[in-house]
Amino acid sequence: MKKTLILILTFVLMATLLVGCGGDKTNSETKDPADIKGETFDGGNISAFVPDNWTAFHGIDIFDDYVDLGYDPNSIRIIKGGKDEMDIFTHPYMQINYYDSDTIMMEPAQEWYTDTEEIESFKLDNYTWHGFTGYSDEYKIAALWTNDTDQIEILSWIDQEKGTINLDDADFLAILSSIKISD
Repeated sequence: MKKTLILILTFVLMATLLVGCGGDKTNSETKDPADIKGETFDGGNISAFVPDNWTAFHGIDIFDDYVDLGYDPNSIRIIKGGKDEMDIFTHPYMQINYYDSDTIMMEPAQEWYTDTEEIESFKLDNYTWHGFTGYSDEYKIAALWTNDTDQIEILSWIDQEKGTINLDDADFLAILSSIKISD
């Protein structure tokens, strides 16, 4: 019995050491999402927390529905390590889109991407998120959506030339859990 207990404790210690040494995670990836510093960005009808070292921009008004605003109040782009809007071509980022109750949100189609893998649905604060990862050309993306009480879609370019986003990073989770819809 004593040998078995020692063997189990040794195994647990070795597993802990291997996990602790197994990655080169940055400081933000190992933090609790509640410890991430930053500020909230108000996009109009949707807002989200923006961690330090990330930059947020209003969504582009593609269909000129909001000419008086000059941007889409239902969309936010948050770029990791970005300084200006053109950094979406080189830096990882999240495109957050809100669809009001008068609009039917179409869930992202896995058929549009290659090498897709399902993400197990998970609940984070107010929403249950569904999704998948895949590739758009050579760029890895993650598509997440919820339609619990609000219709929200997130497309993330998670592996770009100048960085990556892991879906379990504290800063990514802090953004995801902070999304609010204006009343």
